[in-house]
Amino acid sequence: MLLTRLLLLGRGTLSDYDERRYLQSFAAVRAAVHGNWHAVAYDLSMTDARPLDALWRCLPAAVQLALHRWAGWSLFGYPTLLVPTGLNWVATVLTACFFYRISQRLLADLPASTSWALVVAVLYASLANTSLYVRHVAPYDGALLLFMGLLAWVLRQPPGPRGWFWMKLGLGAGLLWLTYPGYYAGPVLLVAPLLDWRRPLPWVVQHAGRLLLLGAGFALPLLVAEGLSRLGGAPPFWAVSYDLSLHILQGSPEEGYTFAFKYLWQVESWLGIALLGLLAVALWQAARAMMQVGWVALVPSAPRQRLLLAAALLFLAHASAAALGHRIVWYGRLLHLYLPWLVLAAVVPLARSRATWATALAIAACLLGVVHYGQFFHDFQQLVYPPDLVARYHLGCLPPTQLRYYTEVKVANDLLYPVQGAGMPAPEACPPARATADSVTVLVNFALLYPLTAATRQPAYLPKPTARQLLEQPYFGSFPAYRFEGLSPAERTEAIQRQFKLRILREPAAVK
Repeated sequence: MLLTRLLLLGRGTLSDYDERRYLQSFAAVRAAVHGNWHAVAYDLSMTDARPLDALWRCLPAAVQLALHRWAGWSLFGYPTLLVPTGLNWVATVLTACFFYRISQRLLADLPASTSWALVVAVLYASLANTSLYVRHVAPYDGALLLFMGLLAWVLRQPPGPRGWFWMKLGLGAGLLWLTYPGYYAGPVLLVAPLLDWRRPLPWVVQHAGRLLLLGAGFALPLLVAEGLSRLGGAPPFWAVSYDLSLHILQGSPEEGYTFAFKYLWQVESWLGIALLGLLAVALWQAARAMMQVGWVALVPSAPRQRLLLAAALLFLAHASAAALGHRIVWYGRLLHLYLPWLVLAAVVPLARSRATWATALAIAACLLGVVHYGQFFHDFQQLVYPPDLVARYHLGCLPPTQLRYYTEVKVANDLLYPVQGAGMPAPEACPPARATADSVTVLVNFALLYPLTAATRQPAYLPKPTARQLLEQPYFGSFPAYRFEGLSPAERTEAIQRQFKLRILREPAAVK
């Protein structure tokens, strides 16, 4: 599966609105070449509180600029866009390796722990959510890799780590925050395996000095980010972070407690339902243990129990902040941090099953995962994206007077995909003219269709009788996993019912 994920590259890059932050990395590289460090600081800071992601993205940006200059390749076309997405693939491979080693350690008290850790890794790799972001220049896979690497390091420590370990752990947690603040639960999860849950307050008092080192290490990268923003004359890092926390409302807060279940059902299909069923079995086993020995059964003692309980509590805190406080919402990319622990928790009942059943259950689980991944892979490969169509149909060769946009949803201008806009593939060579001067190329739904409400609804495009249709494909944003990246339940229903299409038509120009 890790190798086949390579085949998912080569399309869809820079099709998401948030990927436009990647342009700041290009600007930072150009500024660095000219020695304008104030501009570098400004460009890295103008990334919605994720300057570290922008900084490490400067590496692929520099490679792309070099390929563009010395080889003449399109800066925002293929194969140059394989550089940043190739790094995404590397991140997913390393994340899988770290997660496998983590699972080995967390399942060490169970029979055949190495084999079951492999089952965990296979099931996690099979999820659509695991592979969805590999096409996009986004921080989610890089941040998850950093988190998994730090967690693997934490679990290797001897009991009662001392001294500078806590400072280094805080430093790593701060770097994770600067990579993607949406994974704010990550720093807490890194500490969870070390906490004595049986006597938390005495543990905190006993380790007060070490926790101060942890906090100091965490604060240091954030202070550097604040200094960077002030050096570049950008809005203060703290102000941007606070403002960002107030505007994560695209979606539906009412789905606080139900979003994950809907995602697993509608996106992960039978694999998601199976994971929920196994999670129910794990909860039933915990309830049975509690009835036998009392509430003490819920107090985690092993690292696996501590980590899973912390993940569950943080998940419920986020869900409650959404459903009750309307301060935040869920997106599929936020589940990216939690789904590994769902898979791990779901496999525990299988690992505890009778030895005579264990092998058959492990094989069945892996087969279910592989079949699910195969279906996702097939469907995901069928998608087409506006930036790729711009290159395929040489739309950048057409003068603006011969282009017309039509969207079946009223959208803001910045949600359109302008053919000659920033981040679009420039034509390397224009073929002989295929469109005459008295024709117009109509681009239907070349935009991020949002919001999907009755007020923004527009009629389906009716081409002229003499129009020639060059392309008609399902709109990529209607793909099940993409529908859970910012749409409310009503908007997802609207997307399903209207079945939007990406269309390219060539029509006679209107007579003046």
